[in-house]
Amino acid sequence: MNFATKSTYMRIWAWLVWALLILALLTAPQILLQEGHPVHAVGVALQTEDAQRLYYPWLPRKRWRKWAWRRYQQLRRRHQQAVCTARKVRLLLLGARSLAALFAVLTRRQISVQVGSLPILYALLERLQVRRIINKHVPSRAQVDIGTVALVLTLNRLQAPLPLYRIADWVGRTVLTHLLGIDPAKFNDDRLARALDAIAPHIEAIWKEVLAEAMRQGDVELTAVFYDLTAYVFHGRYQESELVDFGFAHNTPSNKRKVKLGLNVLAGSLLPGPFQVWPGRTADQATVAANLKRLSAWLRDFVSPGISPLVVTDRAMLNDKLAFLYEDAGLGFLSGLSSSRKEVKRLLYEGDEAQFRKTPLEPGADPQYWGRPCTVTFEHQGRRMDAKGLVVLSNPMRQQWRESRQKKMEELEQELQELQARIGEPRLRTPRIVARRAQACLNRSPVGKFYRFEVREVAGHVLLHWWRDEEALAQTERLDGRYLLVTNHWELSYQEMFQLYRDKDGVEKTFLISKQVLCVAPLHLHKDQRIQAMIFLNMIALLAHRLLAHQLRKQGVTASLQRIIRPLEETILIESHFLDGSVLRRLAPLSAEAERFWRLDFEAVAALNSDTPSSTPPVWLLPSRPSQPPTAASPPLP
Repeated sequence: MNFATKSTYMRIWAWLVWALLILALLTAPQILLQEGHPVHAVGVALQTEDAQRLYYPWLPRKRWRKWAWRRYQQLRRRHQQAVCTARKVRLLLLGARSLAALFAVLTRRQISVQVGSLPILYALLERLQVRRIINKHVPSRAQVDIGTVALVLTLNRLQAPLPLYRIADWVGRTVLTHLLGIDPAKFNDDRLARALDAIAPHIEAIWKEVLAEAMRQGDVELTAVFYDLTAYVFHGRYQESELVDFGFAHNTPSNKRKVKLGLNVLAGSLLPGPFQVWPGRTADQATVAANLKRLSAWLRDFVSPGISPLVVTDRAMLNDKLAFLYEDAGLGFLSGLSSSRKEVKRLLYEGDEAQFRKTPLEPGADPQYWGRPCTVTFEHQGRRMDAKGLVVLSNPMRQQWRESRQKKMEELEQELQELQARIGEPRLRTPRIVARRAQACLNRSPVGKFYRFEVREVAGHVLLHWWRDEEALAQTERLDGRYLLVTNHWELSYQEMFQLYRDKDGVEKTFLISKQVLCVAPLHLHKDQRIQAMIFLNMIALLAHRLLAHQLRKQGVTASLQRIIRPLEETILIESHFLDGSVLRRLAPLSAEAERFWRLDFEAVAALNSDTPSSTPPVWLLPSRPSQPPTAASPPLP
């Protein structure tokens, strides 16, 4: 007896047994039911599902569920065919009154895909060969190569920065699905994290090639290099991280962990150059030596022999030791000097306003900046070097400082008047207590050093009297708006020194873009190598952003890049899927402004010199720096 026949016979016997059992219960219930005892007539415990179906034949079987599912699918297909036929019949009976009605009847579904500025940014990154260069250094046999993953992450930082676990959903909502031809599910957070791990050991080599390609295609002219540091604030513990740590950084909370970034920015184009990630506890001056070594190695490929590149830094990046490090590295420096040095303070005090007005630093009939030439001497370990100095007098800065100081002095005097009015209260009855309260007011105020006070007791009354120290105030006002610039590049004129130092604010603008537009932080990463790799991808995004802005400026566009890209965010691709399986893709109507900006951006990308040989070096605009100053005593006036 085969299995199928045996199963059928067993079900028949099971039905007969249950029928006899029910008949016995109905005819002779007194046999099975006794007073004071529970029912034990049927007490079979079945452990397996097959045994239950065998002895309880009314239970459903799998084959019935499969049969029901197949029948449901068939009925569903027939229903869809009936709906399609009904639509066609309705068209035949009623007629197509408009193309919109015909389109609505024949359309199965519509999908909206965000385009934004992705085609422009994608084309720009492809022109920079980002994907090819990364795949060259990090080869992979995976279905999605490392270069493509890095390209998607970079585009996400440029378009809508998101954590790794949300990248796949973002790709599915954008036009990248059609540009790349890859299933969005491939960009899951595990794949992205592994790609960051693979990129981390090759950051410096990849960045060098990508930056060289950007400089070549953008015809970037080197005039100077700006160097500065910024800090990215992190939230969380990061107990195993050597990068994320507490440290001092301007305009950042001291109770938050941070990571510092030392960045060189190319003057003129403001493209990001060589960079390095530092722990949050690193001091600014401690990064200068390593940056000089890295910068010198990078500039060898772009600077002809005999040319001394110029590095512009702020006053926290230069002292006697570092000045000789610049000299030994063959680099010129232009920096401010801190007024804490006695020699610097002496140079700032010297000279009246008439001497400054002899050297205007701005063109025009009414300049607001003047300078006084001087010579600054650096000494370290028996070595001595004279550098070209310039004491700058800034009239806008002087007015700002004096207005701020006057406001703080008025606040302090108001506080002292309130204290004077409260004399005689239970806690302000003795001269000693009043004097202590007055001194506390002066200590809390930043302008308290300009005030003196006296407390006397006359006829049982405590009197408080205060006055300004005019001599101390005059000495401080003499320094208002003055700061010292110094360089070892003697061929620079004083106007060039001043202008290059003012252009150093381009570094701050670059940092602002990385923080507010590209949203470097928060990174949502905890491993140091992944943090470094993500910052590297942010630098590639920053490079693309600044290069596109540079190309637009070359075409005479004065608007900011954000002002140009913002109207493009309304660009949407609509996919219409029809009943016959065909697909129609079209762009939603654009405004005249968006169309104009699309044309400007594509012209800017098309203007890149993709056919220029890669061996063509950029031009260094500064002349060679002589080894000795023209005069040892004082440099000549321009």
